[in-house]
Amino acid sequence: MNSSMNKIITLTIGLLILLSLTMASSTTAQRTRPSVGAANQNEGPAEVDRREAERLLRAYWDERLLKCRDSYWWVLRYPGGQQGLTRSLYQGRGTPSFVFAGHYNAPVRLSKADQLNGVNPQPVEYEGEMSVRFEVARCANCPDDDQWKDDFSVTRNISKKLGRWIIGESQDLYFSTRMPTCGDDGKIKYGDAYLSPKVARVEASRSPASDVYNADVYVKKIIVAKDDNGNPGEPTTRFEPEDRIIYCVVELSSAKVGTKVRLVWKTVDLGGSVGEEIKTIDYTTKSDENKVVQGHITLRRDWPRGLYRVEVYINGALDKSTNYTVE
Repeated sequence: MNSSMNKIITLTIGLLILLSLTMASSTTAQRTRPSVGAANQNEGPAEVDRREAERLLRAYWDERLLKCRDSYWWVLRYPGGQQGLTRSLYQGRGTPSFVFAGHYNAPVRLSKADQLNGVNPQPVEYEGEMSVRFEVARCANCPDDDQWKDDFSVTRNISKKLGRWIIGESQDLYFSTRMPTCGDDGKIKYGDAYLSPKVARVEASRSPASDVYNADVYVKKIIVAKDDNGNPGEPTTRFEPEDRIIYCVVELSSAKVGTKVRLVWKTVDLGGSVGEEIKTIDYTTKSDENKVVQGHITLRRDWPRGLYRVEVYINGALDKSTNYTVE
């Protein structure tokens, strides 16, 4: 009797242990599954930037390739030629294919000196390019006008700097890809009066500061300077606390009437204050003005020591910024 009872007890204990292990294993599996799923859903900065760069460039080309009859058309307009401006009409036949490549640049660790001098740890966060390829294409205004070329392609570069996406054409005021007009008779019209607007309608999805910049007016140069009897003095990025007045001078690419310029002073590293706005100045250019816009900020007491920044917005989009220190 005792022997049978002992066997039953031993068997019962074994079953309980086995059941416990099975339940523990099931619980562990249930706990680990969500973490694997979450890891698959979380993209790193490289993947996020690649997807955004590819989206922006594809939208860029969608706005610039005109389908007229059996071909796609676009216009390149850039400095050169006897009149200082060259315009070339391109025609591509066959379905275009889009090929994208790019790479992410990880931020670097800065020394304290670099931090105080406003060095950007990640000046270019992402660089990429997209090629649009056609089966056959030609340049209507080139020496080989009558020759068709196989596997013709045209490429546009894109980069992300200070959180803002820039498509390569913005590096030159004139160099741009424009859409012509398809006439009722099926013929292409590509005079200046027929070309599409130069400013892209493409917008980045992640941040207002990430707008694609293809504007006619942009910032060529931005400096900060000390006061010199009511005027900007020599440019510098290092100020002393008693420098109560700090100027910002902006040189624009062109003097276009109605350009909205905004200067924003912010803290970068100031005793726990990061990214706080100190002062904003809005200004709209007039017809009789040159390409230089300036503003200043004043403090009635000594400036706190730390790192500051001035951001310049053109027509609502962040264009350039510069850092300076108070030591």
